[in-house]
Amino acid sequence: MRFTLSSFLAIAVAAGSVVARSSERALSMNPPEEFLKHSDSSAVPVSAAEPATNAKRLAQGLPPMRPRNGTPAPRHDTAYPGKGTRIPSAPRSRTSPRPPKKKKCNILVKEAVNGTVFGFVSPFWNRFGEFGPVQPGQEGSLEVSFSYSPDSLSRLNLYALTTNSSAAKYPFMGASVGFISGNDFSAGSFNWAFLTGTTEKPYGPPTELRLNSFGEATSIPVSDESALWTYNPKTDTLTPQWVNTDGSTPTNYFLYANDFNNAFLITGDANAFRSTFGSPFPLITFTCVPPKHTRTRTSSVTTRASVARGRPSQKAEAPGNTSKPSQKSKAKPKPKSKPKATTKVKTEEQEDLEPPRKRVRRSGTKHTSPTGKTHETVLLVNMPVEVLIEVARYVHPLDLIMLSRVNKFLRELFMDKRSALIWRSARENLPGLPPCPDEVSEPQYAAMVFTKRCSVCGSYAPREMNPVLSIRLCARCWVEELVDASKVTDSSLVSVIRGPVPGQSRVWKSWCSYNEARAVKVKLTELTEAGDHEALQQWREERHKLVETRQRNSEPLSIWLVARERQRVRDRNDLKVVHQQEIESRLIKLGWEKGDFVCFDRWRRKQWNSMVYTTKALTDKIWDDLLPRLLGHLKINRDERLERQRFQRQAARRSVLYNWFSATRDLLPAYARATATESAEHAPSAPTQWISYDDRRPEILRQAFPAVSQASEWPEYATLIDNDMSHEQFLADFEEKKPEFQQSIAAWRHELEARLIATLSDDTHPPNFDIPPFTMTFETGESVQPISTLPEDIQKLLRADAIFTTLPLNEYSAPLYYPDSFSRFGADIPKVIYYPKAQEITQALLNALGIPDASYLHLKASGKSFRCGRCPQVMAARRTWQDIINHYLESLRSWKAVTRQRQVQHNKNFVYICTHDIDLENPDRPLVRMATPEGDPAIDHPWTYSKCLLCQSVGLHDRVYSQVIVEHVRDVHLVDEPEAGVHYKEQ
Repeated sequence: MRFTLSSFLAIAVAAGSVVARSSERALSMNPPEEFLKHSDSSAVPVSAAEPATNAKRLAQGLPPMRPRNGTPAPRHDTAYPGKGTRIPSAPRSRTSPRPPKKKKCNILVKEAVNGTVFGFVSPFWNRFGEFGPVQPGQEGSLEVSFSYSPDSLSRLNLYALTTNSSAAKYPFMGASVGFISGNDFSAGSFNWAFLTGTTEKPYGPPTELRLNSFGEATSIPVSDESALWTYNPKTDTLTPQWVNTDGSTPTNYFLYANDFNNAFLITGDANAFRSTFGSPFPLITFTCVPPKHTRTRTSSVTTRASVARGRPSQKAEAPGNTSKPSQKSKAKPKPKSKPKATTKVKTEEQEDLEPPRKRVRRSGTKHTSPTGKTHETVLLVNMPVEVLIEVARYVHPLDLIMLSRVNKFLRELFMDKRSALIWRSARENLPGLPPCPDEVSEPQYAAMVFTKRCSVCGSYAPREMNPVLSIRLCARCWVEELVDASKVTDSSLVSVIRGPVPGQSRVWKSWCSYNEARAVKVKLTELTEAGDHEALQQWREERHKLVETRQRNSEPLSIWLVARERQRVRDRNDLKVVHQQEIESRLIKLGWEKGDFVCFDRWRRKQWNSMVYTTKALTDKIWDDLLPRLLGHLKINRDERLERQRFQRQAARRSVLYNWFSATRDLLPAYARATATESAEHAPSAPTQWISYDDRRPEILRQAFPAVSQASEWPEYATLIDNDMSHEQFLADFEEKKPEFQQSIAAWRHELEARLIATLSDDTHPPNFDIPPFTMTFETGESVQPISTLPEDIQKLLRADAIFTTLPLNEYSAPLYYPDSFSRFGADIPKVIYYPKAQEITQALLNALGIPDASYLHLKASGKSFRCGRCPQVMAARRTWQDIINHYLESLRSWKAVTRQRQVQHNKNFVYICTHDIDLENPDRPLVRMATPEGDPAIDHPWTYSKCLLCQSVGLHDRVYSQVIVEHVRDVHLVDEPEAGVHYKEQ
């Protein structure tokens, strides 16, 4: 698995793996408990799987299987039966490897530092299918068997002879990637792998997700390795070695999670792993201890000699002393008894000394049919060479490589120089594949392109071949054969490629061939020391042309390799889609819906895709194993789908109610209307300053209306939303409840008006609605009446200085006017209060205009007809009545924020006046002015900034427009005659 996000580790731990035992921050390394199948492996009797081949049985110390009766198979190792071997093809003498040795032992676990003994490995896994439980005694502990050669002590498979009942599926002790771990080990990474039961797997990196004892217990397939053990005959120790996905073998640390995890594991960085899971896991070693018991086997009746070998040893007699015993020493005759069959008993040590018998070869290739007729089998090596060559021209180059490795005859046939035409014909069977480069042969070219083997050592090389250098390297040879191009004297003289650093796939460097770089350096040093600049320059030009030619010639192959990889990806995706469609069609037949196949959870979606979106063919056996694991996800997906559908139906109901509230609010008639009189607009002496220059349409006040957030608290609203039903049923119920909603809206409006009237002072009186040039009316149904006919309490709410706000009251509270500001009111009605500060400002401005009893509708209908009198006239923009009130509130708030600063309060000589203070008398600067077309400021030059030196002296914001810098210094700092360079500075 490729979980490398530390955030996902936190999520997995929070999901149920946080356990505090030895440390407060100790974490669980396994998935949550709900993924367990809850089977107790310790309660199941011991069962071991028997190997299916004689090679594996002999490697584990078991007797070979009985031979099967039947006609012997024909020989395939003789090119020309009945003829002598040709001298060129005769095998050459070579040193035979030493025979392998078999080893059986119990595993003793010790601490690597001080040798503390933890015990013997138990034959039972923990609840997650991991090796980890230990027992104090050797008897009954896990017994393993393996075969090793003194010439090769690594890449061994440990076969568990005693383990729980699932050993028939996973009989080997291997390592499986951790639940939230990546597949690659490196310094600084906490990635790890548990010791688990696995199936046999060739040596190599974990390339695919497989089932093992961990997957059997949790239904979570993970990558694993089995051939990872190294045996030391001198110390009898077993050491695991993990292989990364790029083929590298990082440094491994063998740890024992002796806390609640109770598991053996390997990691690439012990410190990073300990710090991640918060527990000081000790380093351990596995020591092979010979088993105490001796396995015996019984064979058929043998001779007396064999019976004598099976008897206890007696005192040796001298040679030749074979005379019969004397009459005196003759023993009394014993009663006759029935003869018993004599059995032969052999221990494992005796079996090791006797090599197994070889099967007798039987020559001849004739077979007898059931009818009694005989026929000959035509072997590949018996075919005429001409026919074989003609067939080979039409095969794939990879098949030709495999065919040349069958035996010596075929290898000599296809590896001969005269067979180049065969390889060329096989290569031409692939359209678009460029021809073979001059520096390699046809077989080498085919091997680099089609096999994942290193061109140097023959090891596993998953990386694609490099067309520039015409080489394919494994991780180890990459470091040995290539060198960092930045370390070369002149990298332009060598062929440079880009590639990742082995073990660090995200770090890329420029590389070049070590041999080429060394040869170039030697030649460059030679020409430089000789002092022949002309020859040096000529040689440089030749090298540059060679590098360019090599780079240019490699482009077709690079394009072909990329196209092949893309085609492979497309083919794999097509197979995955077919596999997915087949599984989904079977699940639909079982009654599941397509929506049940969607996993929104990230890690569950990854598990689902690993089972469904794969290239494997879907057989009946695979389907039987796959279906139980799919059902667990399907049940969760179905519950989530039903919950999503319920939420979608609820969202649809909310949308219908929201649209109805919006439409109802928009269809309401205007609460009040102000219309400019015709005589006021056309009479020359009419006060046209009250008319907005940019908007002469009648102004209205909309009725107060609750927001949907307020309506959601009503019982009839909650009943419609919370009851899950079909959309048709909901529409029918909603039609029945619409009158109730209308009553609730009217009740809410009456409650709001009562609350607002209660906040007004007792001396408040109705406004003056007769101020020209507007005529004010209100609508009741289809009739229009003068606004003065409204109830007196409602008229009081329409005053310009009747301003409200909501709790909590602070400097940032927004002013509210009835009913205009309550047309979409979502706050609680009890939180509405009177706004005293805004009332003071409004009354001051109204007195400055000479209309103290004006209504809010009158001032709103005036539009942008007001200018601030305290601001410099060049900056006094035209504002609406609500904007002018907010302007004064903002000016007072800014002044208070400046004066509260510590440097301003401590500087007693610093003067900072609030020019918008309504209590400050300034006949030249009234609080508000009425805007006229002639009073619009004309700015002929662009706006620039100046710096106020007085504000700068106390650390305040010192940038002020140059057009008003003089007024700023004079009005704010009370400097009668501002001087440039002393009080301000031009920028």
